[in-house]
Amino acid sequence: MKQSYEVYKVFSDAGISGKDIAHRTAIQELLKEAAEKKFDIVMSWKINRLSRKLEDAIKIVNTLDRYGISYRSYSEPFESDTPAGKMQFQMMALRALKNIWFFIFILKGIRNPPVSD
Repeated sequence: MKQSYEVYKVFSDAGISGKDIAHRTAIQELLKEAAEKKFDIVMSWKINRLSRKLEDAIKIVNTLDRYGISYRSYSEPFESDTPAGKMQFQMMALRALKNIWFFIFILKGIRNPPVSD
């Protein structure tokens, strides 16, 4: 089923590290406007574009949920407003985090990063 959305606003922290949300002005603005209920859905390309820290991504989605706002990933199929979707979101966020850690290990030249599945 194809859905269409009206874009309220694009929140972009271009050039700012996604490793924490404290210094990301666009995320802070998004959360402020979410509290004001200015939109119904937040969408990002992937979960790791929301935050690279699992706890921050979960915190953001839980905050949105408290305001009655859904989160969607454009390229990852789940819905944050159902129990099964919340579980799937957490699993996908954890997987995205693992991929980032693996990438960091490669960039730092560590040949055998810890891998557990």
